[in-house]
Amino acid sequence: MKKLYSLFAAIICAASLSAQNMAVTIDGHSIANGSTYEKYYAEEELDDMDVYGLYPKFILTSKVNGNCDATLVSIDKADDVAFCFNGCEFLNAGNNYSFTHSGKVVRKGEEYDLGIHVQHDNKWTENYTRELNLTLVQKGETFTCKIILGVDPEKAAGINSVGSKKTVSFANNTLTFNIASAATVSLYSVTGTEVLKKDISTAGSISLSTLPKGVYIYKVNGASKTYTGKVVVK
Repeated sequence: MKKLYSLFAAIICAASLSAQNMAVTIDGHSIANGSTYEKYYAEEELDDMDVYGLYPKFILTSKVNGNCDATLVSIDKADDVAFCFNGCEFLNAGNNYSFTHSGKVVRKGEEYDLGIHVQHDNKWTENYTRELNLTLVQKGETFTCKIILGVDPEKAAGINSVGSKKTVSFANNTLTFNIASAATVSLYSVTGTEVLKKDISTAGSISLSTLPKGVYIYKVNGASKTYTGKVVVK
């Protein structure tokens, strides 16, 4: 009987330890403890204060009342990451690219914006990524995750680059190709909508001048290779 009681107590203890009180979502997507989450944008956005950057919505909820300590670390030592959970601080060399908000009162069932942003005075047009480690501690429980934020129109559109792009070029709103076999060219908006599809021979060009100005992703499906890239119609 004593052994059974000890086993039962151990099972209850293990279940209570495995229960996760804190939960984090990013733009509505649930993030598992210990996981990595990537979020890519086609381009930087403007916030309410007309500041360019990346503004995902990080929301913390908890099943219990208690103070929460939140630590954010910039893995790539970037100084353009703002952490506005309990006050607002930028990660930089002065704080060794790591900052902890201590003692934030978190109440059961309420939502709290962790306030993790990338901000620039002027719009950055080139692709980039920011890698961050987030650690939350409440009542002895720890939640951790790795966050990757970036600007990459291809990844934002759900298209992964495969193969070399040297045989496909773009200039004067014209897509020019010289590949080993016949292929199909598809063109996508930054939201992933297909706006053009055309079968091509091994060499030639396609004018994109009739399309609205903006950023597009091309995908050329050949017999043995797939070529993708970003173009800007002006």
